[in-house]
Amino acid sequence: MNILYYLDYFPKLSESFILNEIYYLTQQGHRVAVFSLNKPDIDLSHDELDDIDVDLAYANDPSPTSVAKVLAESAFDGTDYETELSTLKQRIGSRFLAKQCLNFVNSLAYDIEHVHSHFARWNKIPAALVSDNIGASSSLTTHAYDLYASPDEHSLNVTCNAFDSIFTISEYNRRFIDVEIDPDANVQVVRMGIRTEKFIPTETPDEQRILTIARFVEKKGIEYALHAVAEVVDEHPDLEYRIIGSGPRRERYESIIAQRGIEDNVAFLGSVSDDQLIDELDRAKAFLLPCVIAKSGDRDGIPVVLMEAMAMKTPPITTNVSGIPELVEDGENGFLCEERSINDLESVIISILSHKEGPINADRPRSTIKRSYETTVIGPTIESYFGN
Repeated sequence: MNILYYLDYFPKLSESFILNEIYYLTQQGHRVAVFSLNKPDIDLSHDELDDIDVDLAYANDPSPTSVAKVLAESAFDGTDYETELSTLKQRIGSRFLAKQCLNFVNSLAYDIEHVHSHFARWNKIPAALVSDNIGASSSLTTHAYDLYASPDEHSLNVTCNAFDSIFTISEYNRRFIDVEIDPDANVQVVRMGIRTEKFIPTETPDEQRILTIARFVEKKGIEYALHAVAEVVDEHPDLEYRIIGSGPRRERYESIIAQRGIEDNVAFLGSVSDDQLIDELDRAKAFLLPCVIAKSGDRDGIPVVLMEAMAMKTPPITTNVSGIPELVEDGENGFLCEERSINDLESVIISILSHKEGPINADRPRSTIKRSYETTVIGPTIESYFGN
């Protein structure tokens, strides 16, 4: 099957699940092309990116001349779901992007049979426009921020209706769409996954080390992690709390670290290579990601990094937010704390640091993740659902 991915960014560090999908599809013999609205804002090193060969094009920024030309030559007049978009800017932008994408598709040496996109925002309407124009089937995967971060329910409804098939990553999301967006939508749960063969745990020294990998944004709950670590340090002064990532809340975190006097216990590692990320997961005694629902309503879906930690037999400490309990079973393959509860986090961290053998069955996390990955990802869904 020849598949077009229509994406916001490609590649993107925080969207390794998309690279995993494309890698899986190319390994199964499918041909994949990518049309991306934006170029990556940082240089990335991903094993999956090195292992795939895709035709790739990026959208051009609009100008008065280019927009006028597209509107004059548009092949998309009369499309109901385009005209239902809320604003003139969205309708013009949708047509402008669709025309660029169609030009890219027509330049390919093969015919696109299916168009897939991620995140249910109005700017994905062009993917549906293109699929209709070339007679291809289409699908869209919804995640979390697109559903919950100050959502425009009208645009969500229009966008979802534009595609032949809608996928989402959790039962939690499916129920939300059914109640809040469109009770008639036929939504299938297709979970994200990882390449488990990349994550091979080793016998590492018994270090007093906790790890977080996340963007520095509100929904990751890192403030609560820092306060919990500050409480734990009184009993475990040798604790190392290592944080991989970057983002707008860095100064806020540094202020908390200074106020709580834990400068010697916390280290920011920035962005790291795949090899270093796996090594950090391997050496950590636990993985800490206390997700919260942000003031805007934004929240995580089921963070892929939790799966990566579990694959490395590093028990996750997280919260019962959104679809996370569909992956992490409290006391079985990780720990679920109440959202924003510093006391819960402190108690679990102390419990883990105090048990040399680890407080949970070390074999359980990896087997759980393997089952999650083997039944997931858009690759097998396309192969079965679209009859290839």
